[in-house]
Amino acid sequence: MEVFLIRHTRPEIPSGICYGQTDIPLKDTFPAESKLVLSKLPKFFDTVFTSPSMRCLKLANLISSGGTLKQDSLLKELNFGDWEMKAWDDIPKEELNPWMSNFVTHKVPNGEAFSDLIQRVDSFLEQLKNIGQKQVALVCHAGIIRAMLVKALNIPSENAFRLSIDYGSVSKLSYSEDRFQVDFFNR
Repeated sequence: MEVFLIRHTRPEIPSGICYGQTDIPLKDTFPAESKLVLSKLPKFFDTVFTSPSMRCLKLANLISSGGTLKQDSLLKELNFGDWEMKAWDDIPKEELNPWMSNFVTHKVPNGEAFSDLIQRVDSFLEQLKNIGQKQVALVCHAGIIRAMLVKALNIPSENAFRLSIDYGSVSKLSYSEDRFQVDFFNR
């Protein structure tokens, strides 16, 4: 099975703002950005899975072009809890520093740790292995894509943020013989 991992296009939000599961709109550059994304993809997918976030759903609708589209809450971005929509610079250092030094297991206040997101990805990948399809697309977020790449590459989770995942980028995994492999990422 081929699994295309597609990050949503640029959201309409100032830089330096912490956002994860907050539903924010896309920039008005969406038509041009989505056209570029579509040019990197096959014309047909057995199923397009998407985060329920509008910034993903809008692109997923174009990619599925009327085919099978499934929203899955397991594909939501990291829940930043009390930090959602705050400027990173405004997050109290006594909260931010412990998370920055151990984001894998340290939970954001009223949110998640990266290990929680990885558990969601594990659950999703287990379901994906058993669907018996040849080609699927996942329209999701950088955190989800990083977690999937960490799993496929079998690298330590603390190295996840060494993987750059651009807006509108496409990465590809292949699944066979009970394992995922990375064919390419961040195109």
